[in-house]
Amino acid sequence: MSFYHVMAIISTISLVAPVIMILWLRLTFYRTFPILLLIYLFLLSFNFFIENYINVKQDLIFYWKYFSYFLETPLTLLFLVYLSPSRDFSFRLKTTIVVYLLVEFFVFLTLGFTSTGISLLLGPGLLLIFSVLLYYFLYYMNIIVHHHKGTGRLFISIGLFFSRCMYAVCYVLFFFNGKH
Repeated sequence: MSFYHVMAIISTISLVAPVIMILWLRLTFYRTFPILLLIYLFLLSFNFFIENYINVKQDLIFYWKYFSYFLETPLTLLFLVYLSPSRDFSFRLKTTIVVYLLVEFFVFLTLGFTSTGISLLLGPGLLLIFSVLLYYFLYYMNIIVHHHKGTGRLFISIGLFFSRCMYAVCYVLFFFNGKH
């Protein structure tokens, strides 16, 4: 068994685990958890496609990849509305999502489904998600220290921050290595 095959199995398991937890804990229809479930299902299905667990045409894989890249940042930010400490911050986050979707639409119109367009969008999207998650981390850490509440939301923000850090490493290796 090759290293690539082992990593594919590990990534598939790591994508199935949150889906199982959301379903098992009955969070499927709770606030913004359906959006998180949708994100993981998009990524899991793409993983199934590229690993040939499900045989599909290469055209579908191509468009599915770019479609999931275009939707990942707005959907993640939409899930992060759940962690928002105030209505004002939720409104600002929703406004940011709309602006980001307009930028994505403009990039799509000008560059189309290309790796250049994706690399131009994923970097700022990752920075945007990092900044929101860092804010949440600091906010909920302060709440825990002073009021002994918010532990679950802190763990959610830490978990998402860690996963985005790993995603950023993959982004740098993939898009700046010239093999896209």
